Amino acid sequence: GFLTFSKGRGFSCRSLNANQILDLYQAREAVETKMVELASQRSSLSELENIRDMLKNSENRYHEATDAKELVGLDEQFHLAIAGLSQNNELIRILKNLNDRIRFVRTIDLEKRRVVTPQNHMDIINAMIAGDVKGAVHSMQTHIVRSSEEATEAVRKAYARIYVPTPAT
Repeated sequence: GFLTFSKGRGFSCRSLNANQILDLYQAREAVETKMVELASQRSSLSELENIRDMLKNSENRYHEATDAKELVGLDEQFHLAIAGLSQNNELIRILKNLNDRIRFVRTIDLEKRRVVTPQNHMDIINAMIAGDVKGAVHSMQTHIVRSSEEATEAVRKAYARIYVPTPAT
């Protein structure tokens, strides 16, 4: 999904627009909510507590990070940990592909906002530990929808800056 091929022109980078970003996030939402459901059913309490401990131990890194790539990496680490507990290799493969395709946009968005809180992740894992599968799925869904809205808006603003001339001052 990174390159397009045109006969006689060769390969070129695929452009992204707000609608494509939204499509990718909707796919991510579907995949990750299913992963939370499966992980809730298939994981042990100690595995879930290990993820919660990982979050607690990385909380300072979320707040002290100055590099957007590091913040995206921390976020992906959590989501892939949940994915691993789902024990569904195809869903994990799909999630990794989605992450690869939206990582650049997420990084650009976080460079502007510089705000990532592990609280959304903590809400998800705490619901899973409590056995509240519906609550965990809802928390994951809310988290991804909020992220998609922020990323889509960042893409819209970027395109507006590129394609809409600003008046000369």
